[in-house]
Amino acid sequence: MITFSPFNDYRSFKVVCLIVVLSSFSFELSSTSLNQLSEQQIVEAMFDDATMTEVRENSQIIIDGMSEIEDQHYKQEAIDSLVNQFINDEISNEDFWIILDEIKLEALDGHLNFESKIKFLSPKSNSSLSFYLPFYTVAYDTIFGINDYLRKNGNLTISIIESLEVGDYENYDYLQARGFLLNSEFLKLYAKNEELGLLTVLRDSLYYVLATTEADILRIGAETHTLIALYLLNELDRLKINNSIREINRLNRKLKDEKGDIKLQKALDKLEKIQMDSFLNNETLKIFDQLTEMSKACYTAIISLGSAYSDMARTFDSEDYEQKYENKVEAINMRIESHRSSSTLLCEKANELMVALQDKLVELVNTHSKE
Repeated sequence: MITFSPFNDYRSFKVVCLIVVLSSFSFELSSTSLNQLSEQQIVEAMFDDATMTEVRENSQIIIDGMSEIEDQHYKQEAIDSLVNQFINDEISNEDFWIILDEIKLEALDGHLNFESKIKFLSPKSNSSLSFYLPFYTVAYDTIFGINDYLRKNGNLTISIIESLEVGDYENYDYLQARGFLLNSEFLKLYAKNEELGLLTVLRDSLYYVLATTEADILRIGAETHTLIALYLLNELDRLKINNSIREINRLNRKLKDEKGDIKLQKALDKLEKIQMDSFLNNETLKIFDQLTEMSKACYTAIISLGSAYSDMARTFDSEDYEQKYENKVEAINMRIESHRSSSTLLCEKANELMVALQDKLVELVNTHSKE
């Protein structure tokens, strides 16, 4: 085990070890030219105020961007639901257009809101840690990539509604399918970014277990969205179905073989061992307990989302897939939406607790190192 100056006090050192176990010094990246940070570099970054301020700010901006993207997808799904209600005479013509007009007016709100948050974001880092600077650069690029996606997807929503306004239902179906493809591409990119972000954490950390699992689920979701898009575009064939199902099965085998639930418990067991130290105050111990509960709930929600995505994809794995998909799409979509919402909420809460616990432990290290 490496010794980190000035943490020569045993209790302080144990807290440093715990911070490394948590390893929530992470954000989404978009470059493959980065090297895995060492344990010493991770700790050094965590105790550098300028670096951690930027990491937290960039992480929050990315989370906000993902929330705006989720809202955009919700609005696109709402349009499809409205169309089905209108076809089935479940909504009046007047109400139908009132709601669509509202969605159209708000279509670019997410992009504009996000753009206002990054307007003054500097392309250069204020950190003095040279090993961190490439991570800041790619995080900066990722943030502006999210902004571009929000703009494109917002304009897509407007185009979808305008196709309904002129009665071009063929173009409406085409644009809805393009939306699925756009989302599929984004999920693949985000999964890649999650994996690259893991270069800033240790493999046995709690964050690593949750993030690697989420990355695999995102890839399963991307394959599922691709199948749906190709089906709506009438471009789905047996080869494309087999390729996607093969990839989904590979990812599910990977999830099973990696035994994420066991790794999660091992990471939590490490937390519990440190938790038993008497110098931790009641407030910190409470965060420990909340984090344990929320991490397990986050993991379960992610796995459930992957299961729902897989079930949707497998509706295409039969000769009569058209009828099978149409019969099951509504029920499975409800499962996907439920698990997606709960996983977002629970995992964001787990991450918040990791950050809160990490801050408390940094404070304890600083206190004990001065004694």
